[in-house]
Amino acid sequence: MSLTRGSRLRLASALAVEVRGAEVTLRVGDAHLRGDLELLEVLAAFRVATALDEAVARLAASRGLDGWARLAARVHELVAVGALVDESTGPILDVRPGRFGAAASHVRMLDDEARTKALVGAVRAAVRPDDVVLDLGTGTGLLALAAAKAGARRVYAIEETAIAGAAARVFRDEPRITLLRGSSREVSLDEPATLLVSEILGDEPLAERVLEAFADARARLLAPGARVLPRRLRLVARGVELDPGTRRAHRFDEEVTRRWSDAYGVELGPLAAVPLPEGYRAVVTQAIATRFTPRTEQVELVALDLASAPTTLDVSARAVALGGGPLDAVVSWFEAELDDERTLSTEPGRPGACAHWNVTVWFAPNRRTLAPGEAVALRYVHGPAGTRLGFPG
Repeated sequence: MSLTRGSRLRLASALAVEVRGAEVTLRVGDAHLRGDLELLEVLAAFRVATALDEAVARLAASRGLDGWARLAARVHELVAVGALVDESTGPILDVRPGRFGAAASHVRMLDDEARTKALVGAVRAAVRPDDVVLDLGTGTGLLALAAAKAGARRVYAIEETAIAGAAARVFRDEPRITLLRGSSREVSLDEPATLLVSEILGDEPLAERVLEAFADARARLLAPGARVLPRRLRLVARGVELDPGTRRAHRFDEEVTRRWSDAYGVELGPLAAVPLPEGYRAVVTQAIATRFTPRTEQVELVALDLASAPTTLDVSARAVALGGGPLDAVVSWFEAELDDERTLSTEPGRPGACAHWNVTVWFAPNRRTLAPGEAVALRYVHGPAGTRLGFPG
């Protein structure tokens, strides 16, 4: 790799470091490099992306010309083995569609003006002049940049996907922002943050591990009494009868199995009795979800204060039937309270709902017919094995 004095280098995300006495071994994939403890000092100089000449000059300040030459050679060795990465070369976006490091995911989010304007407005309102802000999962860097422009003293932006390369370009003219590449559970800050901002909410809001990430940040990265944004998260659900197209896309039914049996000259009717596994779910657009027929009242599954929320949940709820009729599934959505004036909602059909999120559909194992006033038992569980909504009993 050809380096220039202005090359901006950073630590490789897959770097492993082993220290035994005075010997240091670095590994990146199959490549490795052995050296003395000075390697650790050189690596520390590139903990955040830093220009080559700036880092070497700082390291060599007490070593003289010979020290400068030796340190420059060390940097070249680290680049050659892959322990340091030049930000100015190579792709800055994920080539795999559907990944958070790909452009398309962030285009959808930025195009969702209800979501994005609410978040930016809440960040601007929350930042105080002496704040140290942590933007967890910065993506394209919008919220970190909004915090800096609102007057934060310092902003740490954490991102573990390839989109960090794009954020680095966004941050180039904002010296108060420090970009940290990697999982938030693996980084450390030079000083504790007083405000955490983050939008790592999925279609199923806990799927991106927001509870675990916030808990880890509270334990390691935030000052006592730090504020968090969003402040609260509320999950809501209701039982529905699906439209025929959605129902047939996910389960066997008698009408379809009869058609298949006639078309193919074999008896496929028994398929109609095959239940779906507990916890089977799919996502649909909010527009599709508005076609479903409500069969129960809305019910709150859980309400969480994100400044203190646990990382595991096991809650029960009962949804009462409105007027009777077929129950196929439960749809769930969320409301994320940013501040007193702003709330993000993914409720189907709600004016101003955030459009880029989809709605989660939790299928009942078998279609059933509800009587008026009948209660449907629900159990919502979140933990290391994932998130699941079931129909106990």
